[in-house]
Amino acid sequence: MKIVVSTNERPGATDLLRYNPGLIELRLDLMQGDLPEIVQEWYARTEIPLILTLRSDQEGGTFSGTPDEWLGTIQNLLPYASYIDIEQRFSQHARIIREQGVSIVASYHLKRMPSIQELATIEDNLRKYGDIPKIVVTPSDEHDMIIFLSFTLHAEKPVITSIMGEPYRHMRPLLPLFGSAWIFGHAGEATAAGQYHIRDLKEIYTRLLPETG
Repeated sequence: MKIVVSTNERPGATDLLRYNPGLIELRLDLMQGDLPEIVQEWYARTEIPLILTLRSDQEGGTFSGTPDEWLGTIQNLLPYASYIDIEQRFSQHARIIREQGVSIVASYHLKRMPSIQELATIEDNLRKYGDIPKIVVTPSDEHDMIIFLSFTLHAEKPVITSIMGEPYRHMRPLLPLFGSAWIFGHAGEATAAGQYHIRDLKEIYTRLLPETG
């Protein structure tokens, strides 16, 4: 299990590196300024692998462009990325990303809770173009939580699962205990509702899993 810190800031504006996360997600859709310059700054500042994410407005971000506009933003940044987050709507460009030797996080965010059968279909579709599927759902009750925990436990690995929103945010740190490969947090300013500070995540896992502390 790796803790990913998600940020929309330049490296000089945050102290996230002091927490030594496993990965850093750069939320390109939330950044202000020259994207290539900011990404190059991060690449020069740390050897921690970078995930580049240009999240669409349909899945909780702010990017509203076409698939080709998405690729136009991402393409020149590929030399600095270890992973690119690709939603299904942009998956037609996955081959170009893969040819550059960059791994793909195939993501899908839902503002509802799908059935276990739909979850399996989503996972299968994401694995067709990605290296790691990332499925983020919005539970409405404890029954949904149990279904999602069970799905995470039995899904092919690696898989990333998470929760949208503040309600049921307490489920976020539970999912890695059931097999989610990564958990996303922040180091000062959350990029998505419900994220925990990396400091709190490390404290949680130190108490729950003392042997990892």
